[in-house]
Amino acid sequence: NYNMLQAIVADTKGEVMKYDGELIEAAFHAVGIGTTRDAKRALNSDKYPYLQSIPSTKDVESEEYITSSTFSFQKMSDLFQKNITTLPQVLSSDELGYVEKIKINDEVISGEQFRKILSLNSSCFEMKLDSDGAKITVKGKGHGLGLSQYGANIMAKEGKKYKEILNYYYQNIDIVNE
Repeated sequence: NYNMLQAIVADTKGEVMKYDGELIEAAFHAVGIGTTRDAKRALNSDKYPYLQSIPSTKDVESEEYITSSTFSFQKMSDLFQKNITTLPQVLSSDELGYVEKIKINDEVISGEQFRKILSLNSSCFEMKLDSDGAKITVKGKGHGLGLSQYGANIMAKEGKKYKEILNYYYQNIDIVNE
């Protein structure tokens, strides 16, 4: 409803989220995997202490929580522009299952690069050999950092107010008028 959105924009005009007096990076994703990611591990950075791993359990009810695709080695070869004849090897994943490094033939790339090339919903995936090629099962949609749009929507339907939702997904922030 356009009128409702106009009212929301007017009601929150000038409000910003800050951590330690600085504007935050308000990362968000479509659907989580039941918990959000910690930026310290995911981004290898201490710059985002408000992006912590917290439960977002309703995400598992989303239709987009689990997706599965099978890629023939020919299709993967076309997408990666190199001859792929064996299953790519996951070298490292974080504690939630997001792939950090994956080996394709003799090249190592990030899980995010792999996800983008294959148009996967997230880099939280598992692969196994299938008779047709590589079967890839993916959890969540997006990078998993910050606010889960699906989880926030459920919280709003349960009657939670926007400040409560934002303070849940972004830890120890201040919502202030500027």
